[in-house]
Amino acid sequence: MKLQCNVLVQNSVATNDRRRPSKGILSLGKGKLGTSDGKVQLCVSTPKDVRGRLFEVNKDTVLTVQKKFLSDGRATIQLRNPPVNIFISEAIPEALKRFVTVLGNALDGKTDVLDEKSDVLHINGLNLSSVDSRWFGLIGLKCLDLSHNWLGRASSFANRFQNIVRLRNLEVLILAYNDLSNVNVDIWQSFPVSLTELDLSYNNLQFLSPFISRLGKLIRLNVSNNQLISLPDEVCYLRNLRYLDMSFNQLNYVPGCLGRMRFDFVDFSYNEGLASNIAHYEGARYIRMSTLLQISAAAVEDNRLSNSHLPWDLRFRLHELTSICSRCLRVFPKPSTYRCMQTIDLLTIASTIGRAQGSNVAARSNICPSCREKCRF
Repeated sequence: MKLQCNVLVQNSVATNDRRRPSKGILSLGKGKLGTSDGKVQLCVSTPKDVRGRLFEVNKDTVLTVQKKFLSDGRATIQLRNPPVNIFISEAIPEALKRFVTVLGNALDGKTDVLDEKSDVLHINGLNLSSVDSRWFGLIGLKCLDLSHNWLGRASSFANRFQNIVRLRNLEVLILAYNDLSNVNVDIWQSFPVSLTELDLSYNNLQFLSPFISRLGKLIRLNVSNNQLISLPDEVCYLRNLRYLDMSFNQLNYVPGCLGRMRFDFVDFSYNEGLASNIAHYEGARYIRMSTLLQISAAAVEDNRLSNSHLPWDLRFRLHELTSICSRCLRVFPKPSTYRCMQTIDLLTIASTIGRAQGSNVAARSNICPSCREKCRF
């Protein structure tokens, strides 16, 4: 069981300790260090001590729990061994009351509630700038909320976050407000295919990887308030996608294949180029002879052949050599396709839209040789 709060661990005999409480997480569980003796332990984690400080919890170690100010989100746990006071403040009162109740039950030997494995983990607002590999050891997680931290500043983010592939049951991943500027190909390929909701809003992302197409179960995608200049055509492979928020970015156009999709909600508002480019784009067609490399790349992509054995830069280049037809969604060598600019009325593809700048957006369509006769320039 976890509790988010401000916390201060202070030696009970110290008289000159003037430290102030800091944001932290209190975790209550059995055998937290991997022990099998069933002992109840309390772990106090802070941004400066991510691994946390452990205290054994029983009638011999806990002197008293002061509950007078629970309604104000405050409490104090006084320990006899070691002689420390754990000051809790700015906690959500309801959460604190439940935490103290469970702690009291544990002191009375009632630890059944601690045997329940939580499938939700919230680690918010701790200003964390490092990735804790222990997150990915909770293989039963269905929701992981890491919002309001600084994970984008972690030098090891690109490598360590790939361990998220271990969370095979994960359905919801929230990485909003993390100063992320780059989510590389390897991380996109590590995202569990079980995801139904992905929130990358309020970051500094400039592009979304074509490998987003792996997330076929995705229902909600929020990438608002970033610096995205384009949306990959591969998003049109997300047949279950019903909620798409791309507001407050720098998009100049959307994929023409969006016209084939149906949403409950879509928001492209505050992308200045989407509205202004409707009048400025003219249909442009081109068709050239394709190289063997481009033809091979299209065959690999269209047949969804495994490319995991290829270097990541070559895997990414496969997408640069090919185009997805906006009408039939098949993959073709890029030189063999026509490109034309059109307009999509979002009201024809979504039940509800963000209306800040109207419903019409500029769309770029790629038309394969088989479908090109149907495209009007």
